[in-house]
Amino acid sequence: MRIPLLALVIALPLLAGTVVGDEKKPAPRLKALLITGGGYHDYKALNPVLTKKISGLARVEFDLPSGLDVLKNNNRPKSG
Repeated sequence: MRIPLLALVIALPLLAGTVVGDEKKPAPRLKALLITGGGYHDYKALNPVLTKKISGLARVEFDLPSGLDVLKNNNRPKSG
């Protein structure tokens, strides 16, 4: 009698934890702006490597404009 009762006492909290456990929502994706350009690196080859590695470490959605002219765009989100 003691063994089934002991098994029941141990099993109930474990089963209740799996049924009633907290369902965690995944963190929302971060939006990142990666501005590249210039004549010193091969950005067409480098950008996929960087975005893949960073995306493997964090939930990030990238916007990849090329050149510094994108900084003149007044429609980009303001910080703060």
